[in-house]
Amino acid sequence: MLKNRSVLPRLDHLVTFQVAAELESFAATAREMNVSEPAISRKMQLLEQHYDCALFVRGHRSVQLTEYGHRLL
Repeated sequence: MLKNRSVLPRLDHLVTFQVAAELESFAATAREMNVSEPAISRKMQLLEQHYDCALFVRGHRSVQLTEYGHRLL
């Protein structure tokens, strides 16, 4: 729901979100940022928990932004 929150999420989660949104792939994001794919997935889960909404639709080998994901981007 992208609630306005007085506490911002961690900056590394937002940077990871931006890269994942541009590349539309957690695997490609992991390679780009030189971290593991589970680390990318976990950061995105934490960001979704922070905003209490789904930011990505996860598919087989790809991700797409939801309406809330587009708004955040």
